[in-house]
Amino acid sequence: MDKIASKSGVIRHKVRKSLLFTAALISTSLSGYNIASASNSDVAASDAKAKVIEPITITVVNPQLRFGTLVPTGTNGTVTIDPSVASRSTVDVDVISGGFFGAAVFRVDGEAGRAVDIDLPTSIALSNGNTTMNTDLFTSFTTPPGTTSNTPALLGGLVIVNVGATLHVGANQEPGDYSQGFNVTVSYQ
Repeated sequence: MDKIASKSGVIRHKVRKSLLFTAALISTSLSGYNIASASNSDVAASDAKAKVIEPITITVVNPQLRFGTLVPTGTNGTVTIDPSVASRSTVDVDVISGGFFGAAVFRVDGEAGRAVDIDLPTSIALSNGNTTMNTDLFTSFTTPPGTTSNTPALLGGLVIVNVGATLHVGANQEPGDYSQGFNVTVSYQ
């Protein structure tokens, strides 16, 4: 019986040694992995950035879009101010020479090189208090050279915007001083 007990003790001892050796092998082979110290959170770094540019502003240089002094005829007519050449053209409307006419002029300042959008009215109605005349087909012309009318770039941080339009004069339009304000809006693209 002592031999059996002694043999079983030796077997147990060998099994224990074998288990310890296997555990040591597993521990060594997994030592490159961080299994035992796994975490439920992690951290990554990033940057927050912003660029601040000059605000865009528009100021009035010449506050009036002037069609001049007009004499209606017996036919509907038009008077058009071309902002690109500071000229006036008429159809079936007589004009009095010496009457002031011209484009409204605005100065736009902002971040140099930035493109801007220019929003003009679709139409307005000039009134003398009793009757009206419709004004539409608003157009703009921008300087300095190299800019375009639709999306000028603020070369040197500045652009000048001339605004023209077409006035519709009715047949035998009622005499009077006609006027109506309008807005020009500029914004960065």
